[in-house]
Amino acid sequence: MGEELKTVVFDACHLAVKDGHIVAECESLEASEELAKLLMEEVFIRVKPKGAVTEPPAPVGKNPPMSQQPEPEPDTRLNPTES
Repeated sequence: MGEELKTVVFDACHLAVKDGHIVAECESLEASEELAKLLMEEVFIRVKPKGAVTEPPAPVGKNPPMSQQPEPEPDTRLNPTES
């Protein structure tokens, strides 16, 4: 299905909400069938931001990153099998 066909389907079918449901009013039976086929597939809904979107900073935990933590003291205890 080409991009051109998808544009035609959405130009031919007008979506509205009635009683909490999406209602499509299509100009032809073919357009309504094509819309139904599209909606049976996985649907992605994206929201266009009104302004520039900046990535939020990564959350910082209580501890600093491992690269900034001091080296742990070596464990001088013997392994239980080394007695």
